[in-house]
Amino acid sequence: MHSKVYYDLVERRAIDYVSTADARGTSTTQSGGSMANAYGEVRVPTYLGCRVIVSDDVETAGSGASTEYATYVFSPGSVASGEQANLDIETDRDVLAKSDALALDAHYLYHPVGAKWAVTTANPTRAQLETASNWSKVFETKNVGIIRITNVSNFD
Repeated sequence: MHSKVYYDLVERRAIDYVSTADARGTSTTQSGGSMANAYGEVRVPTYLGCRVIVSDDVETAGSGASTEYATYVFSPGSVASGEQANLDIETDRDVLAKSDALALDAHYLYHPVGAKWAVTTANPTRAQLETASNWSKVFETKNVGIIRITNVSNFD
């Protein structure tokens, strides 16, 4: 959500803060790791039980008091990740400097589960990714775990 929407919710006391100890329910070690945090107890902001990530990169429309902000809600597992292509590894040797160089290209992607890219465009631009007609729904609407909420803020 946008920072103006977040601080509007903070002012209304609608944001809850959950500590890592509360989220885990115990302070013992799990999976061989320590539960202690080097920076103290971490408190995660939540809204209606969902974790909150604040970013001013979300879409806005309008201006002034009528500015509309996009807020996205994701259910667990609604976004998948993977590698787009095989790893490209190149090596080089500078004999005079007696040094080796290694270059590695890794291409990761994130994909909304329940939708598929409906066109054959390779390496689409951001504008092409934002165009709804370039996507087709594979799952029923109720099973797609991404929701967009359009809202306004009192901080405009």
